[in-house]
Amino acid sequence: MTTKYNFLDNILRNQTYGIGQYIKENIFDEYSQIIFVTLAVLLIILVVILYKYTFAKYNTDTLSKINYSDKLQLKPLPPCSKLPEELQYRLCDYYVAASFNTPNLGNQQLDYVSADMIAKALTGGARFIQLPICAYTVDQETYPVIAQAQPGQQHITSLNTLSTREALVVIRDFAFKYIDNRANKLFSSSETPIASYSKINYPLIIQLKLHTQNDYVLNILYQDIRDILGKYLVDASAYKNYPIHLEKLCMLLNKIIIISTPGYETSKLVS
Repeated sequence: MTTKYNFLDNILRNQTYGIGQYIKENIFDEYSQIIFVTLAVLLIILVVILYKYTFAKYNTDTLSKINYSDKLQLKPLPPCSKLPEELQYRLCDYYVAASFNTPNLGNQQLDYVSADMIAKALTGGARFIQLPICAYTVDQETYPVIAQAQPGQQHITSLNTLSTREALVVIRDFAFKYIDNRANKLFSSSETPIASYSKINYPLIIQLKLHTQNDYVLNILYQDIRDILGKYLVDASAYKNYPIHLEKLCMLLNKIIIISTPGYETSKLVS
């Protein structure tokens, strides 16, 4: 009863509006809020769907145009025990197939990054890949992502970001595989080639291109690398006083070498 009295009393006290006008305006206010929230939610859903399908199509189209693996004919290297001494060349004696800003789908700035591009580079024969590492937000306690950024800047400029864990899983799964064109098969109906992978044991070099010096972020990255790539990592302690580029390549088979741009020195990555 008290609620009804207060409601009528408020209407009667307001001499500018009649009862009908008062109720009409309040009902329209509520409907306006509902309509606004509904439209906002629909807009967000449409943006997500548009982004998803735009990225997916762009990703697929870009990867389909990359065909540098067509002439690959690689062979695993024998271990040192099966190589004569005169053929045990050092890492610095080799030319290395390298990939710059590996996750980029197109432009170096204001474009997408993709885990599929990393897999494409690896299976296409790249033995040096580059991962641009950023902090997801400006907060101190944030996490690492792979994204585009201007040289020497921390601000993310790519249209999306890629989880470092996702990227590392892709690297783990494709680091020692390549597309073997001699073993490629075809769908009998559509004549569409199916990529056939063979194993390769050439060492892989990963350069971390740091766009952040946040130790909290870099320590998470360190742990992710350890968790996902741990069994493949070269023992860095063995090369504290001996440059790794002077190591025999046959001693680095099936190994991953991590190097980095400056900025990691106070984080766990130093180990």
